[in-house]
Amino acid sequence: MQTRELPPQVQYLAVDGADANHPFVNGAVDLNLHVISKLRRDANLRFVFEGVQKPRGSRRKYDSKVDLADLRRFRWMACVQPGLELFTQVVWHCSLKRYIRLVVLRDTRKPGKVGLVVLFSTDLTQDAEEIYHFYKLRFPIC
Repeated sequence: MQTRELPPQVQYLAVDGADANHPFVNGAVDLNLHVISKLRRDANLRFVFEGVQKPRGSRRKYDSKVDLADLRRFRWMACVQPGLELFTQVVWHCSLKRYIRLVVLRDTRKPGKVGLVVLFSTDLTQDAEEIYHFYKLRFPIC
């Protein structure tokens, strides 16, 4: 795909989760486009290290592995509708080899069962609600 085939105002590609792979994402970013897509719940993600660095040796870049069952280290963004909450965090995606804006949609509408939808954007400054709405325009979720 070449960018001259797209209108100049297009900045984001909302793609299926199957396209959330290293070659596709790198190709889109090389064309100055940001990818919005869905991730599997078991994606290999790491938190960014924000603690005090040791005085000697290489700097520590990544912290512990992301556990989507525990959203304490995520920032609560909004309640999209009753029982649907958005959380966000910038994390390192090991397979994509890049930082991403991760958005977790937690669905607590069914008693006794918590559903999770994991979305991401390569635009680290993008708003979590905007990521959710762009993906929802393309694919039905919740």
